[in-house]
Amino acid sequence: MKCLYSNEEFVQSRSNQKFANSKNRMKYHNEKKKQIRTSRAYIDRKLHKNYNILSEIMKGKINQVFHREYLKGKDYSFDVLTHYQKHKGNNEQAVYDFLIVEKEGLLNIIRYD
Repeated sequence: MKCLYSNEEFVQSRSNQKFANSKNRMKYHNEKKKQIRTSRAYIDRKLHKNYNILSEIMKGKINQVFHREYLKGKDYSFDVLTHYQKHKGNNEQAVYDFLIVEKEGLLNIIRYD
């Protein structure tokens, strides 16, 4: 049998063994997870920044209206969101626990639980 990580030949001590040793198994899975983290990093950075901006401007508030340009000035990325949330019959954009309802250039930001 060949090791999935190092391609070295080894004798299996179990029928489902795929790696020559536990060190190779851990390296294989760590490298696989690193590839996933690296590929998601671009979006995750934007989401994290958006969340920090919303947390800062909504500190102590549950519902507040802001102009779209205000968020642009804070370098908010309108192209990333975590999900859509139903609000008054419409699907609205959301970033984690913040609902973003846009109307005529104004953004009503609502923090929900």
